[in-house]
Parts: sequence; C-alpha cells; structure tokens
Amino acid sequence: MKNLKCFPALLFIATFIVSIGFSFYTNISPHVDAKAYNHIGWNLARGVGYIENEELTNRREDEAIFRVGPGYEFFLAGIYKIVGTQLEKGSAYAPYAPRPYTFKLAWQITWIVQAFLRMLTAFLLFKIALLLFSDHPKKEWVGLASAAIFGFFPDLILINGFLLYETLLLFLSTAAVYFSLKILSASKSNIQCFQSTLNVGFASLFWALAILTRPSELLSFLIFPVALSVQKNWRGALVSFLFPLLLVGGWSLRNSLLYDQPLFTTTAGAYALWVGNNEHATGGYDRTPELKETRNQYHSTIFSSIALKRVAQFAKEKPLKFVELQMRKTVMYFSLIRPTGFWPEFENAPIKRLLIVSSSALSAALLFLGGAAGIWIIRKKKNALLPALYGFMLAKPFAVIPFYVETRYRYSLYPLLALTAAFFIINLVISPRRATFVHILTGAFAVFLIITSIDAWYSLDIIVNRLPILLHILWQ
Repeated sequence: MKNLKCFPALLFIATFIVSIGFSFYTNISPHVDAKAYNHIGWNLARGVGYIENEELTNRREDEAIFRVGPGYEFFLAGIYKIVGTQLEKGSAYAPYAPRPYTFKLAWQITWIVQAFLRMLTAFLLFKIALLLFSDHPKKEWVGLASAAIFGFFPDLILINGFLLYETLLLFLSTAAVYFSLKILSASKSNIQCFQSTLNVGFASLFWALAILTRPSELLSFLIFPVALSVQKNWRGALVSFLFPLLLVGGWSLRNSLLYDQPLFTTTAGAYALWVGNNEHATGGYDRTPELKETRNQYHSTIFSSIALKRVAQFAKEKPLKFVELQMRKTVMYFSLIRPTGFWPEFENAPIKRLLIVSSSALSAALLFLGGAAGIWIIRKKKNALLPALYGFMLAKPFAVIPFYVETRYRYSLYPLLALTAAFFIINLVISPRRATFVHILTGAFAVFLIITSIDAWYSLDIIVNRLPILLHILWQ
C-alpha cells in the first residue's frame, strides 16, 4: 500500500462527489413510488405515523403497508426529522393531496446522505476484497478496483438522485456481507471471543435492516447462519437470528395485529408474485386487466390473499407455462440488453437519455462479463470464504426471479459482481498468461450472448417499441 499513498481516500471522496454532483444536476423530484416513500417518511417525521395518506379517517384503509419497507421510509423520516422540522403542516410535503414541491432542502440532504452511503459502500467493498483475497499479491489493487467499479457505475450514480431504496439497500447488504465474511474468516480458536460475537451481532443487525428495506434480502441472510453452522459455530448461528427476529419479527407482528391477519413486512410481495406469474405475464412489470381491477377493488391486505390463490391456481393448472416464465425471467435477469434510462424523467431530454442508456448498457455488459470471468478463475482457489460469497451471489437472483424482473432489481448483485470483476481485471493485467484470461472472457461472452439472444427473442416487441426512440435521438 505504500505506492498507493492517498489514492484510496481520493477514490472514496470522488465517489461521494460524483454521486452528489449528478444528483443535483438531474434534480429529480419524487413521483410514483418515490413520492409515496416521501409522504410516509414525512408523516413519520411529523409524528403522524406510518401512513401514506393522512387525510383518511380510518387508518386501516391506508396503503402504506403496500409499499416496500419500512426501512427506507424510516431512513427518510430520520433525515426529515433532523433537517425538516421547520416545515409546518400544509407545506411542500403534506398533506397527501398533490401540491407544488417548492421546498427541496430535505431532498437535497437525502441526496448528500445517500452519496455518503455510496462512499461507505465502496470502502466496504475494498475491505471485503482484503478479506477474500488476503493471499493475493495485489489484494489492495483488487479492493480499489472493486470500489472504483461500484463508485463510478452509471446506474448506481443515477439511482442516488432518486428517493428510492436502492442506495440504502446496497450499503446495508454490503455491510452485512462484510461482517458475515469477517466472522467466517475467524480462526476456530477465536470464534468464541467477544469480538467474534460482536461481529455476528453487527452482521445480524445489518441483515435485519436490509430485510426491512427490501424483504428479498431474507434469502441472502439465510446463507449466513447456514455458513456458521457448517463451521460448527452454533452460538454464532443462533446470535445471527437476534435482530431479524427482533426487528423484522417485531414489524411483522405489528402488521399482523393491525390488520388481524398474518402479514410480513409488506403486502407488495403477493402483488409482485401475481404480476410475474399469470397466463399473460411477460416477466416484467406488465399488469393484466384482471390484476388492475382486483387491485382497485380491494385493500392490499385482501388483495394479497387473492393474488396468492391466483398464482397457486396458475402454477397448478399450467405448470409448463409457469416453468417457462421462470426461465424467461432468468434470462431477463442476466441479459445484456436491459439498460436503465427509460425513466419518465428523461422523456424531454433525449440526448441525456441516450447517454444514460448507452453507458448503462455498456457498463452492465462489462460488469456481467468480467464478474462471470472472475468467478471462473476464483473457483480453483482454496478459500473458506468463497462458498459463502457464492451463496450470497446466488441468493440475489433467486430472490427476484420468482416475482418479476426490472433492471434496478439486479442492483443488489452489482457490488458482489464488482468484486469478482475486479479480481479478473487485476489478474488480467499482472498475469504473464493473458491469452488464457482472454479465452475465459470470450467464453463468458459466448454464454451471455446466448442468454441475451433468448431474451431478445422473448422481448422483440419491447425492442421494436424502444429502438425508434433511440434512433430518433441519433437522427436529430
């Protein structure tokens, strides 16, 4: 590290500055899900409660339970409570009725806080690389490359400017992975010490907060106690459930008592399950007329029961179609033609949209190719942490594919792919046998080309609809 000097600090600071700069440049106001998170966070900060629409006389009719959470909503509430207490009722954030959003300080502070979390996430990836590749001669460079890939990844810079949960989720899940790997890397003689138990406690806390931010992280968390059990660290395995039981279990109990029926952290899961599993499903966010009508007719707590029955009925009556849908969603998840950038915010900014779409497509392709190539060359290393790392990585797509696939739902895998992609890049640079690494990369490209071709065949109508938009921009 002597030759690196101040480079790590400059890299992390650059991540922070780039994230803030792009957020202020795009200046995106919250709408749809972000607007709902904003309302719930503001109501929490004002002491109104975890509700989206304060104008409802019967709080049980409120649909805050339908939003993914409550982690991000409480995160916003904490920011608003600190910097937004001067706002009075009837201001830009309340009540629920649409108003002009003239006061933006709380949004801007949120962008800054999220940029700080991105910087911390990059730092955690650096630390994880040092753990994973402790015997590598260039482990510091692998860590810095991981941090740089994450810090300057276009999609993740863009999402920082939205009031959406991804930035918070990536920090929490990466912190959870770091503390998980740290305890898994401890020698058998140290696993009973206080510091070891403390690390399990930190991992447990961050996993719980990640699950509260997005329930799909539950599957990633379960890898942790399984890995501890394999190491016969039974006490650690038990302690790992502490905060998920207290926080996630507590919130689920609150929901169940409020609505007089068993509920998890949100009702959004059943909705997403029906969107992605029905006779007319395409694997993405395409809602059938029946689903829309049912959703408009019932509260989400009632809708959830109906949705689960419809999905079970569909899987039973048309099992081949059900399996085919899971395959379709799998190729969508790993496809190289799923860039971000088709957000409504950029409809009137064609050049900006073209730059975002093209940079997103190129960076995602390089990340998946480099990450897959890295996994291939890492597989031969004798490292006790690698099975856990592979488990965390596999859990990400497996937690999403049963529902429906959107580009931003892949972001939770990106930090871990950044680690393996960085490992591949550094080895490619320093190895005297570069031809071997080029062959590995070529093999990865061939695999992803097949996956992408299948996705293109499935999604030809979407490509046909979106291609003219990009061609029109280029023609101008």
